[in-house]
Amino acid sequence: MFNLIVAVISIALVAALAAASIYYGGTAFSSSTADAAAATLVNNGQQLSGAQQLWMIDNSGNRNVDADLSDLTTGAYLAAMPTPPSSASGTWALDADAATPGTIASITLGAGTSNTEICEAVVDQGGGTAVFADIAALEASDAQFGCVTNATTATDVDFAYKL
Repeated sequence: MFNLIVAVISIALVAALAAASIYYGGTAFSSSTADAAAATLVNNGQQLSGAQQLWMIDNSGNRNVDADLSDLTTGAYLAAMPTPPSSASGTWALDADAATPGTIASITLGAGTSNTEICEAVVDQGGGTAVFADIAALEASDAQFGCVTNATTATDVDFAYKL
């Protein structure tokens, strides 16, 4: 009988600790997810930038790879396109709104709370502005990357990286 009482008390304590960690640690878990997604996006941008630099060396300084960046995967520059975080709703592509073609790659994150948190984490990592109004604002800034309002939907946000 004593063993049964000890077992019930142990189970109750473990359940209380689990509930407390979820209640008090929930924001830490969600902010870590946003930080990881932002780091993934920045890393993806660095991979694309490096691959484009190699492509330019082999192609006499020509910066204009295909808009969907497929030139980087058909050569020996990338084994595959970098995998974006699960919150991204698009694929990596060169941004058509850039003043200089081939200078900015972007991916649509979509709208929603989790993507807002990702953009906040991007701003924290980049030390830059909040969401840029358009690609031209990012191009004019000193920032290497940032979140940009989507030109098509105006509700979605894109992550953009200067190549």
